[in-house]
Amino acid sequence: MRKITIIFLAFWLAALTSPSISGESLQTELIPTEARWLIHIDVEKFAKTELKQILEKNSENDLGREIMGIEKTTGIDFFSDISAVTLIGMNHENNEPVVAFSGNLDKTHLLGLLKEEESLNKFNYGNFLIYNWDDDEYGVFANDNLLIFSENRSGLEKVLDTLSGKGKNFSGTTLQRQFRALSPDTFLIAAAGNVSDLLEEDDDDFGALILKKTESAFFSANEQNSKVKLQLSLQTDSPETATKMGSMVTGLKAFLSMNDKIDSEWDIVKSLKVFAKDTTVVLESQGSVEELLNVFLGKK
Repeated sequence: MRKITIIFLAFWLAALTSPSISGESLQTELIPTEARWLIHIDVEKFAKTELKQILEKNSENDLGREIMGIEKTTGIDFFSDISAVTLIGMNHENNEPVVAFSGNLDKTHLLGLLKEEESLNKFNYGNFLIYNWDDDEYGVFANDNLLIFSENRSGLEKVLDTLSGKGKNFSGTTLQRQFRALSPDTFLIAAAGNVSDLLEEDDDDFGALILKKTESAFFSANEQNSKVKLQLSLQTDSPETATKMGSMVTGLKAFLSMNDKIDSEWDIVKSLKVFAKDTTVVLESQGSVEELLNVFLGKK
């Protein structure tokens, strides 16, 4: 893999694993009406959390290594120069997300790295100049402080159409309605407008059985007084489904509580509180910052 591809892949991996998102900095003009799922990362807000401080002390993890690689290769200070990252999922035909980075980006330096790529091509799309390398890698500076990247050309072009006003943004869609008033302490939000539509036909594990009956989903996390609260809200197809789904999760909790040798990633499930009302199921879990971090890093 060539150098510039590694750079952008590192950005993408950091976005996927970074546990920080806030709705306050979300740029709705970026999100096409066709978007099927969305994750928005407010890096500025995450940089102020205790979770980030502990991650720095435990830098020998996948996230820490990815961020260190980004900073070494690009000269960018991830938590100082990057203010937000947005991931947008589009369609079945190409499920690669479109990823947008905003912040204090050194455009001249990054374009200099890009021009070292032997397979580099570029073409105009409206008022934007799109760079293409390694056949299916696409990147564009929408402005000096906004970099958009994807392996999904059609998805990238949809985002650019939305940004320029040529296409409609996601305001008023099922996906947009999932974003609701949030606590100032919230550092993570994610939403899917139609969860069952995201599953493959042969998905048949426990999680898939639940999600196939889910019409939309909203996830959030906030940190307060060294505690992290996670909440997942699932909108189902009927009150009966919501009741059954709540019972399934409660049953799984009971089973896990009987097994002391279970992997650490199941600890969050064991501490879940389950609420079912009408067609909605809400799952909540709360623990210390260190407990949550140990779960994600696979430590007991």
